[in-house]
Amino acid sequence: MQENRDAEIEAALNSGALYYEERNYDYLFLKCKLEQAIQSVSPSNKALVIGSSHTKCGILEDPFVNTTNLSIDSQDLYYDFALSRAVLERETVKTTALFIGMGYYIAFHDLSMAKMNRDFLISPVYYPLLHDAHHWENPTIWDFWGMDISEEVKKICESMAYLKMKQRRNYYENGMVRNSPVLPEGDWWKLSEEEKDHLGAVRGEAHGRLFKWKDTFSENKEIFRDYIHYLSLRNILPVVLVTPFTAAYLNHLNPEMIDCFYELLGSAQEDVHVVDCNQSDLRGLFEESDFKDPDHLNQIGAQKLSCLLAGEFSL
Repeated sequence: MQENRDAEIEAALNSGALYYEERNYDYLFLKCKLEQAIQSVSPSNKALVIGSSHTKCGILEDPFVNTTNLSIDSQDLYYDFALSRAVLERETVKTTALFIGMGYYIAFHDLSMAKMNRDFLISPVYYPLLHDAHHWENPTIWDFWGMDISEEVKKICESMAYLKMKQRRNYYENGMVRNSPVLPEGDWWKLSEEEKDHLGAVRGEAHGRLFKWKDTFSENKEIFRDYIHYLSLRNILPVVLVTPFTAAYLNHLNPEMIDCFYELLGSAQEDVHVVDCNQSDLRGLFEESDFKDPDHLNQIGAQKLSCLLAGEFSL
């Protein structure tokens, strides 16, 4: 009888830990990655990768040596900088390069002003980790459980979920699917040209609507200038990385937004190394089969890009 009871308790705890992990996946993942970046013994060639879904999907850690990817969906420039400081201000961390993943829309993006997205990212992820809601004056306090259970059970389940998450090197491990905002199955290469063009328009025009936020553009130039200066003082090479996008996406992106993106980069007083995979010979190395949707790489494309960067920068 006791063995059965113990098995029931264990099953209940495993179920609770799984529920907690699924409800708080991004928070747990980023928390573990921050600790990995801070605590690991750092050789001189350690690098960090930071950015939004483009580098979350597009950069794998395995091809690099002791490199941590701190990217998460919809991460803006403000939180890029905040997460970087959370790691780099630790005296034990030795970093020589920081890859800042950017989409062309980044110059106009402020997560704290996005009323829907901030509820799904600032409240449950950035605010608990960094205690910083940027321009959101009264952030919603996230309920990590959303149910009434004992504190003792919560602590056990949280510990189990955390230990499980620490074993993940990649966001997409152990059954996590590379879902897309516009193409849940991610089978981009199977679509007709008409379907690709439609989905590229959906994504490109959605990003294009950010172009109206001129005040955000001005603020982001200041943030970027301070960010690069901060890295320069620490002798860290800033590498702005624009991952490959499909023609279907680029064809529907406001060209003025791309011009403003480069204006943003030009606002830095120190040198910035730029790897724009869409404005160089690198674009020719990627095929339609390397994408999961109009502007995100799939596993094959991510492996290709990660190996290219690791070799180029000897990391």
